[in-house]
Amino acid sequence: GAVCDLWCYEDKFGVGDARALPDGGLEFTHRSARLADVQLTTVLTPGVDSVAIRLTVTGPDAESLQGVRRVNACWQFRRSSSFGNRGHYVQDFVSRCFVHTDAGITRLTDTRRHPDTRRPADDPRNSPPWVQRYVPAWEDHPGQPAASWGNSDDRPTRSLVGVVSRDGRHLAAWGCRRCVGMGQGWHDCLHLLPDMSRDLDGATNRIETVARMYFLPNDPDALLARYAEDFGSV
Repeated sequence: GAVCDLWCYEDKFGVGDARALPDGGLEFTHRSARLADVQLTTVLTPGVDSVAIRLTVTGPDAESLQGVRRVNACWQFRRSSSFGNRGHYVQDFVSRCFVHTDAGITRLTDTRRHPDTRRPADDPRNSPPWVQRYVPAWEDHPGQPAASWGNSDDRPTRSLVGVVSRDGRHLAAWGCRRCVGMGQGWHDCLHLLPDMSRDLDGATNRIETVARMYFLPNDPDALLARYAEDFGSV
């Protein structure tokens, strides 16, 4: 029942084209809405219990690619009877979402969350906060924004975010080698923003970044072992 949707992309890349691949995968091609001649190609390759995501950015020169530090896809579970919200949003969905902090796998309702500053602090969607951004330990924490989601005080120590199924038996998680941020949004969704700048090859004017979505039994130790196998300890 792990039905999910991946909305690509909610930032500087506009509407793109898609095609099916012979191996059962999908390829999406997006053009930058802000940077001339910059193209992002996303290839999704299914496996037994995971989906590999290869992100390739090309452009006319290294300078044009330096403006692509991150991409922001929205991973949604609203159509999933096993993972999506079916009750009070915080109590049902947010309480099943998790990141990895110094304390280990941590449910988002156990993190220090701040209100969405576009609404009054006593708004029902802020009591407690429904949405939140998480700034990883290696990035500078910007404090609280003037008009946006709150930024949690708890700092993820791995580029990994996920959600446990409603019956507690399975999990879905999304990881990459290094991200610039992650979040949990309004409509049963999770965000992971890979740091594309770390993979810029100035000699070829290409960025090659890999991420992976896992669909596993709810075993946090097994998830971390798989993540370490794919991406190392961080």
